[in-house]
Amino acid sequence: MAELTTVAFYLVPIVLFGPLLFFVLWQLGLKDVIRPSEALKASRQAARQAAKDAASGEARKQAKVHFTKHRREEGRSPVRLILQAVCYVGFAALIGYLSARPTYTWLGPDLAEIKLSLSHPGQHVAPCVKRTREELMALPPNMRAPQKCSRERVPVTLQMELDGDLLFDRTRKPEGLSGDGASTFYARLRVPAGEHRLVLRLRDNRTGEGFDAVKDVALTLEPAQLLAITYRTDQGFVLR
Repeated sequence: MAELTTVAFYLVPIVLFGPLLFFVLWQLGLKDVIRPSEALKASRQAARQAAKDAASGEARKQAKVHFTKHRREEGRSPVRLILQAVCYVGFAALIGYLSARPTYTWLGPDLAEIKLSLSHPGQHVAPCVKRTREELMALPPNMRAPQKCSRERVPVTLQMELDGDLLFDRTRKPEGLSGDGASTFYARLRVPAGEHRLVLRLRDNRTGEGFDAVKDVALTLEPAQLLAITYRTDQGFVLR
């Protein structure tokens, strides 16, 4: 049945549009190729005769005129038009074939995908210190922040555990020349579809011990489902 469908996919357009294409080619000049008109024969004969009489200066001018006219006629000749039409049809057929073949399967019928994508800044390397009133008054008005904090931040650690297996465990340093940016994580993991136990852990403290955010959730992944995981400071881990 699949082979019959494939044959019909290519045969039906030929049957439907074949006569129309033949009619267009006939009008464009196919009839002149099969049965050239007397005017076309005379034009070609005149061009050949003009080329033979190119010895004298006047003959060269006449030959040039006839040659230019002949080249223009050849540029619009039925043979060239037919060849162009054949090339266009072949190119369109190739594009149509490649649009449907070969088939591509993104995920297997029994797989799902988990995508981790988050950017989170760790704590400052040193604790922030509250400025006194005297210190604030000594600073310019645009720099009178209530607290003085170091720019550098600590690395952030992210773990993902699925059904007891640790699939992801990375520690990222903060971005930026001064180490004052966020730590960025990105990963795509293909897992079996079905019911799972997912545990997410994040550490952003300066002690380097324990985890500051943990999410333990039971979920069901459908075949070909994409589960996106991110982290927000005010919400924690977000799954969607």
